[in-house]
Amino acid sequence: MKYIRKFWSYLKRKNKIIVDGNIKDLDEMTKQEQKMIKIIIGFEKERSALVDKIERDLGIGQVQNITELTAYFEADQQQELNQIKDGLASVVKELGDQNEFNSKLIGQSLEIIDFNMNLLSSSHNQHAGYGSDADEMDVNRKSNLFDVKV
Repeated sequence: MKYIRKFWSYLKRKNKIIVDGNIKDLDEMTKQEQKMIKIIIGFEKERSALVDKIERDLGIGQVQNITELTAYFEADQQQELNQIKDGLASVVKELGDQNEFNSKLIGQSLEIIDFNMNLLSSSHNQHAGYGSDADEMDVNRKSNLFDVKV
């Protein structure tokens, strides 16, 4: 649970970094995400091994979810497992919602960057005057500030 709380505060920080447009810190957070993913993969392996051990110890077949598993425990243990399950489900939903919000913010930031690049590119093509001694080649030539659209 402590890692879930850490990840939650991490997503909140990421939200602020995205809103502030701090690319350097966003890059650093992406590196931290890679480390967190490795931790999560480790936890998933531990969870899977624990469920396998419980299935063997109880002499039951493979269970698909925690609800199926709780049926093999006594009432007080079922209640405790259900509370843990509900707490985890709530946290996972909140994390998912926050992650979706951050993804939307990043998408909006990319749209703004694209708009600004297009604006810079088009303003670079405009000429200040149309005097009679303007070279026709200059007026018709289109030059781009950037060759690639982001």
